[in-house]
Amino acid sequence: MSSEKILGVLFDPARLVFRHEWYTKLLPDLARWGFNTMVLNLADDRAGTIQLHRRPDLTSPHAFGQDKIRRLVRQAAKHGIQVIPLMPAFGHTGYIHRRPRYQHLGHGDGRRYLCPANPETYEVMRDVMEEVMELFPSPWFHVGLDEFGRIPDLNCPLCRKEFGAVPRWQVYVRHVQWLRDLLAAHGRRMMMWNEFPRGPWKPAEVAEALPKDIVLTIENDRPEETRFHLDHGFDLIRSFPYLLSYPGTTILPHAGNLDFQPWSVDTEAHASRILGTISPVWENTYALFGTATYAIAHAADQLRAPGGTPGFGRAFCEGYFGVADGTALADILERQHRHAPVFRRLDFENGTYTMTMMAGRLVNLFDDDTANELTAADVAYGREFAEQAKAVGQGLRRERPAVTRNVRVLDAYILAADLAAHIGGRGDLMAGVTRDLREADEAARAGEGSRAQRLRVGIWRALRRAAIESRRLLERAYRNFDWGYYPDHPAKHSFLPPASGEGSPEMDQVWYFYGGNGSILASLHYSTRYLEQLAREAEGLAAGKRTMPGLAARTG
Repeated sequence: MSSEKILGVLFDPARLVFRHEWYTKLLPDLARWGFNTMVLNLADDRAGTIQLHRRPDLTSPHAFGQDKIRRLVRQAAKHGIQVIPLMPAFGHTGYIHRRPRYQHLGHGDGRRYLCPANPETYEVMRDVMEEVMELFPSPWFHVGLDEFGRIPDLNCPLCRKEFGAVPRWQVYVRHVQWLRDLLAAHGRRMMMWNEFPRGPWKPAEVAEALPKDIVLTIENDRPEETRFHLDHGFDLIRSFPYLLSYPGTTILPHAGNLDFQPWSVDTEAHASRILGTISPVWENTYALFGTATYAIAHAADQLRAPGGTPGFGRAFCEGYFGVADGTALADILERQHRHAPVFRRLDFENGTYTMTMMAGRLVNLFDDDTANELTAADVAYGREFAEQAKAVGQGLRRERPAVTRNVRVLDAYILAADLAAHIGGRGDLMAGVTRDLREADEAARAGEGSRAQRLRVGIWRALRRAAIESRRLLERAYRNFDWGYYPDHPAKHSFLPPASGEGSPEMDQVWYFYGGNGSILASLHYSTRYLEQLAREAEGLAAGKRTMPGLAARTG
């Protein structure tokens, strides 16, 4: 294996696959930014995105054909980039056990895991992993093993017979050992996430029992976790999963999540066992296609040079967008990321990361259930947000004529700015509509019919303008999706919120307006439909034909 430190980016085609040519098109830029590794998460609960001849029924629509994988791997090698497969091997395996043929392999809470006692589990995993290894010559293979929390109760008949009173953590270790042995037999070194199972046992018991040639990828780089794993003899790869999914951005990554500060490893001995860093871009439906580009390049820059390279933004714009002088465009892009709408913000303090909920005010500006509860602070926040976004949009349009490369990516950033301005402006819109509706009712009761009618017509016009603007933005977002993804991909229309009663009201709001799977299209779909409903009601009210049930409920 090469002694060069891994500097990698992880893409998530299992949840939403780019058009396949994009992965190849990105390679020259990834290499120029300093990446030497691409990790592909090829399977998850939603889909298996690689063609498998041994198990063809595990292949989902728009999966990579094997010839495409081979071409991608060859092209990546020409740019000094290795491609590592990630195939989840315990949890996140719905692509297997949600298929009718394999439902009997689902196990645990909600059948979220593969049954560790069923021999067929290992037959399927052997077929999958051996075929994937044939396509990827990299000496590394990532098996996931994250987010299963407590090992499921081993209460199925097979588990009771196979394991009896064996502690559950030992079942986990046995499963990991099987995976490690399979990969080692094919000359591969295993990577896995560092999320050991939780339960009434000590983490040290698990750590001491696992083979030490397994490399742990540390998801959050918390100092205490990293030291724990180093002290127990593991080599590590650090991971900063904050470019997209974990901060929950709706349009593009927030700057606060980009300027992460990896803590320093204390000793030379420890430093030699940090094998590199991978920056995942999970759940890319959170953002408009193309708007994670700056963040990906920024991550590489931060990891190559602590605190980043002076002039990074200018160099990025000159290289990626082909402008003669990237100073002005870089300044605009940096401002745009500082003022991105964000659901959760990453903060680094006292050597650890924390998440701060940020969604409340922006969700309120979207939400029909809370429009009558908008505070002056909500409206002011939205107004400032909209003003910042408008200034960014104007600046990007001003610089666009100088762009000679990747113009459509810049157009995605322009769309992001226009969306942000629209989101922020909803506060003033809804506060004004609610105010004018009350005044119209008061005027009508006072016998001031002409004034009441003027106010009602004004309400209708304001809502109609906003609905038209929202519909146009939605159409632009659809075109953005179709450009970067496959137009018939299910994620394009994943609009259903969770069933009534599931989760907290706050999270139901977030799911509803952030699309459940993070789709910006879902946010726009619902908010556009809501505005169009209100505009129709307002038109009827202005014509004196009917009342406005949708708005009347919001006047308190």
